[in-house]
Amino acid sequence: MSPTSRTPLELIDEALHHLELARSYAQRDLTDPMTLDAISLRLAAGIDALGSLPPHIRDEASKGEWHVLRGTRNRIAHGYLEVDPKIVAATARRDLPILVTTLASLRQRLIKGATCRQATNNAG
Repeated sequence: MSPTSRTPLELIDEALHHLELARSYAQRDLTDPMTLDAISLRLAAGIDALGSLPPHIRDEASKGEWHVLRGTRNRIAHGYLEVDPKIVAATARRDLPILVTTLASLRQRLIKGATCRQATNNAG
């Protein structure tokens, strides 16, 4: 991935936006091809945002499973006809809640760290 001018917090916010939409779409009829397309699109976009994070943050966000996330994104983006709708549905229902929770927690730690750094800078 190329460097980005967006902060890690902005990238996590973008990823959360896409992944939370994908998760909400997973509550719909998963036999509907348009719903599966929407989930796949948002899943790939969320993973792309994570791919722009600095590697150490990306690895923390993915709990060391970045290669699995990236492979999922690549399968969607480059081999869509081979994407199994059952896998998309299972990913959206089983894996996305865990990833969203992890990202939300990481987001809060980044905010807290930025607040602490700002307070230290203002005190010095």
